[in-house]
Amino acid sequence: MRLLAISWQPLSPVHSGYRQRVVELYGELAKRMEVLVIVPGDSGGAPFARDVQTPSSWRGSLPKGRLWETFSPGFREEAAKIAREWKPDRVLAEGLWAVSAAKSAAQATGVPLGITVQNIEYLSARGIYPPPIPSALRVYERRVYRRADWLVAITEEERETLHEVLGGKCPPILVVPNGTTTPSSPPEKIRVEQIRKSWGIRPEEEVVLFLGNMNYPPNLKGLAWFSKEVYPLLPKEASGVRWIAVGEPIPSEPVHPFEFVGFMGDLDAACAAADVAISPIRHGSGTSIKVLDLLGRGLPIVATPESIRGLAGTENAGVRVGGTPNEFAHRLLELLKNEGERERQGVL
Repeated sequence: MRLLAISWQPLSPVHSGYRQRVVELYGELAKRMEVLVIVPGDSGGAPFARDVQTPSSWRGSLPKGRLWETFSPGFREEAAKIAREWKPDRVLAEGLWAVSAAKSAAQATGVPLGITVQNIEYLSARGIYPPPIPSALRVYERRVYRRADWLVAITEEERETLHEVLGGKCPPILVVPNGTTTPSSPPEKIRVEQIRKSWGIRPEEEVVLFLGNMNYPPNLKGLAWFSKEVYPLLPKEASGVRWIAVGEPIPSEPVHPFEFVGFMGDLDAACAAADVAISPIRHGSGTSIKVLDLLGRGLPIVATPESIRGLAGTENAGVRVGGTPNEFAHRLLELLKNEGERERQGVL
């Protein structure tokens, strides 16, 4: 079978959960079947992907220009052209924002159209954007998803949510969960030391790590919540801690106490350079690939319940959960004060 997929983001650099899922999933699928992913911009040299450069007058004037680019006539036409040449058996939109171009490709070839629901967008928008944006997204998602031939959900819980939202017009839903790769061996000690040095970490200091795309509003909202609600609850003993946030772009406004270091390609060494990780996300949907990345590298984590949504068993696999500011601060202090407990939790 030939599967043609449409991404709404470039695949390089791999600095978001969306990009990571597409790169890793299609890298594996390409070993089993013929796949081609159409990408708006840099594909990072992925052998299963094809770059499509369609400069759009929209991009400079609207936020999230890559999102709008996939709606542009030029991108849709190029997707349809590639589909006619490649002759896929199915077309899959990787996310709601790729549907416009994927629909053009499916119609050009007369094949079924599927949609991966990376996030249920109206749920992600709640608490982030003011009304009526969440309700408008809900209406739009219902209309788009009902017209698909099949859907791909990330979790069983989200499959049930989609069934409820779409009602009797819900197409068949396949669940393909997020995953992560694990290092085959620990990073070299000298590389870990280099990273700590680049962060300006003294030998006696502990490092708390946050990992995430800073363009994703729930990430910044989560950091702001930690800054305002959790950090003031930490005692003076936490003054010997450095709070490192890995991800790009670096926010224009500071978020105390975090030090933003930008994108890091060597995730294994970055995790090894830290003592504890946090995931203070309180909004959004889907599952956090970054939490899976941290778990896969043996780093103990303190997370909100929302951060581990859809990740069964994580409380027994290296994650301590804190739903309130007091709980979160307490869980974090338990790890910061106890190196033995950190080591125990990190290898569970």
